[in-house]
Amino acid sequence: MIWWAQSIAELGAGLSTVLVNAQIVIVPGLAWTIDRERPPGRYLVALPVMACGVVLAGGLAGGASAGSQAGIGTLHALLAACAYSGFLFLLRRLGNQTALRSYRDTLVTAAVVSAAVGALAGGLTLSPGWTAFGWLVLVAAVGQAPGWALVAVGSPRLTTAHAAALLLLTPVGALLLSVVLLDQVPTVLQVLGCALVVAGVLVQSLRWRR
Repeated sequence: MIWWAQSIAELGAGLSTVLVNAQIVIVPGLAWTIDRERPPGRYLVALPVMACGVVLAGGLAGGASAGSQAGIGTLHALLAACAYSGFLFLLRRLGNQTALRSYRDTLVTAAVVSAAVGALAGGLTLSPGWTAFGWLVLVAAVGQAPGWALVAVGSPRLTTAHAAALLLLTPVGALLLSVVLLDQVPTVLQVLGCALVVAGVLVQSLRWRR
């Protein structure tokens, strides 16, 4: 999350979101290499469709700026993608029985590491003000804590490829919320990108029969 937040400032939200979603390749790759869980053929068919959809949904095809620090921003985003992929892989590998306990340990560890990095970097603020604190609590209560708890419980019930693909619906949902709550108007290409992501998830979720 630290690397991703840094990459957003350096690259912009669109490109950083596209790069961090490299997990759709890395997570199944980890499962294939370590657990010998080969991605199904339908996932390999849907992968380029979903990747193209993420690029379009991020606004990159419409000429979105890559930010003023593209090189270091790309590095931070790719490091975030690797860490994110490792988190998803381990969270699923731990299994359903210990999922919530593992997620609790993850939250505690993240808080400790973030505090340490913030202190070393000189960016730790323990009193951001009640307005900022309220927004942080709202984000945690509405999206982060329950959302990732559901991922922790649900991902062990799915194949690695299926779980990775379903998580691509996150940027699609964020774009929809920006329309409803912020009155933002997406471009035609962004709408097309969302449609491709949803279509790719549906295609690879189907159980093809002879």
